[in-house]
Amino acid sequence: MRKTIEQLQMMRESEDRVEFKKGERGNVSYNGGSKTEPSDRRRCILGYVTALCNEKGGTMVIGMHDSYPHKVIGTKQCENAIGQLESDIYRDSGIRTDVYELFEDDKRVLVIDVPPRPRGRVFKFEDVALMREMPNMTIFVPCDPTEMEKAVFAAAEIDGPVYIRVARPVCEDITTEDTPFIPGKANILKDGNDVCIITMGLMVPIALKAAEMLEAEGISAAVVNMHTVKPIDAETILAMNEKCKGIVTAEEHSVIGGLGSAVAEVLAGHAGAKFERVGIQDKFGKSGKPAELFAAYGLTAENIVEKCKATLA
Repeated sequence: MRKTIEQLQMMRESEDRVEFKKGERGNVSYNGGSKTEPSDRRRCILGYVTALCNEKGGTMVIGMHDSYPHKVIGTKQCENAIGQLESDIYRDSGIRTDVYELFEDDKRVLVIDVPPRPRGRVFKFEDVALMREMPNMTIFVPCDPTEMEKAVFAAAEIDGPVYIRVARPVCEDITTEDTPFIPGKANILKDGNDVCIITMGLMVPIALKAAEMLEAEGISAAVVNMHTVKPIDAETILAMNEKCKGIVTAEEHSVIGGLGSAVAEVLAGHAGAKFERVGIQDKFGKSGKPAELFAAYGLTAENIVEKCKATLA
């Protein structure tokens, strides 16, 4: 949650994992510039952000006096370039920060909220889009351990490059040993006539839950496990397009270039069902626990239900 000026003024550096920098005589160096002493190079934005991340997260504040109680001095640091600063920090450190500005009268304060260093990696969701661009690339997105094993064996039989998306969170089996795994052929996990949810990976159990919620309201929902994103199963997509009134894709990936885009490309030029997407909007990823991240990015059964209803409106 973003902080206010009043909250920042009550924080103490030694207790609240916060670094105050006045910055009134010029901008704070981003990466130490030409300084050669290690201690000097750490006294820069990138150095403080890295240190805070390693120390369970915290906040860097530029434009407030570093002695307590903190007074607003103001700064022009990264004025009109907040997004660029976020991008530069991620590029150089792999840390997803939240950079924003606060104002007291005409004085501006720059705030950089830094997440704790995760045990795993930052939630990234651009991989499928990048892999789809590669010629002759096959893309598997298994939904559970059983399907993962089948994907590995299937990949060994393919004459060409294969990308298998592996989920870090532990998940329960949805498929069984008898569930077919044919590259390029989707599995219909649940049939329905009103709306079809096309999903992949960790979103499969969430889509099934959404289908149950819809059924409770009298809406017949199909769920399709699109375990192969490339080559996509156009035949099943078009069949559902004719059968159902709405199609909703659900993916733990950016809505740009992923499963939603692949399905939209198949539907282009075909009349039929209304189309909606559930996925991560045009945003950077952040660090955190999977359940919290999924909720923060709207990767929930409730959001899928809402999108499904929108196609039926």
